[in-house]
Amino acid sequence: MSQVNTHEIHFTQGQVFEAPGVQGRMDVSEFNGGITLYRLEFIAREDTDLQVFTSYTEPWMGSTFHWHGQSIMTQADGQQHVLNANNAVLIRVDDGHTVFRLKKDELVRHVGVSMSMAVFMEFLNNNEIFGFEEFNQPFGKAIVIKNVKPNTKMRRLATRLFEHNGRFDKLSLNGQALSFMNEFLKQYTQDILVKTRLSLLEQQIFDQATLYIKSHIDQSITAEQVANFHHISAHRLDWICKAACGFSFANHVANIRLQKAQELLLQKTVSVKSIALQLGYAHVGNFSRAYKNKFGETPNQARQRK
Repeated sequence: MSQVNTHEIHFTQGQVFEAPGVQGRMDVSEFNGGITLYRLEFIAREDTDLQVFTSYTEPWMGSTFHWHGQSIMTQADGQQHVLNANNAVLIRVDDGHTVFRLKKDELVRHVGVSMSMAVFMEFLNNNEIFGFEEFNQPFGKAIVIKNVKPNTKMRRLATRLFEHNGRFDKLSLNGQALSFMNEFLKQYTQDILVKTRLSLLEQQIFDQATLYIKSHIDQSITAEQVANFHHISAHRLDWICKAACGFSFANHVANIRLQKAQELLLQKTVSVKSIALQLGYAHVGNFSRAYKNKFGETPNQARQRK
């Protein structure tokens, strides 16, 4: 078992950091109005634990989204969350024990936006904060983590936050950071409402459909065949999937396949064509296009980088 090295990262606003244990850069930008943007892009050069400390001393909350790559986030109370393109979190951790575990050669592109709850309340004009009550508890030992399912708009906004726009870069980033956080919070509140709508039976159908996809990942999978098994319409299955994970059934299948592709590409003895077939793609070109659309690079480019 390989040794895991631990490094500390202190997010001091307005500075640029060299990340220990990884090759890459991290930038923290504070804007007028109390909004802070975090942008990170790096490749782990060893199995690494990054322990992250924020500078807040009052109630706050922040979005955490790996729009490329994956890590396992661990808290002092034992909570663990996998972060990747399909799972983000809204977070508040006061004690500085947030640890991100990265595998060697893992490329991570990360976007996060944070603000104090006082600033958030100003945006709401001090109206009802349904769904955010835990984030507003007194500062001290709070550990609050809520899963958020990223949508297409969130991914697009995250990508734009990595683009540079000349001398007006900071002005542009301010607006984009607000847009990203707004979409993130909208998705979070939508997820809260969805959870109150899904019945136990519908949740079971979604869970069983997901297991079916994973166990038949090398085969052609249609909404009709899965829906027929559960004695519902394909339209109903699509609604259940969108309610449970934010994606249509077809996109849910594609997401599972492409996440598996990232794992298989680490096995350099297996050809890209073979991986495509293992994941149910009849043509390697279709696989490559789908992979690039999701992760911003082709399977061959990902493999060469690793």
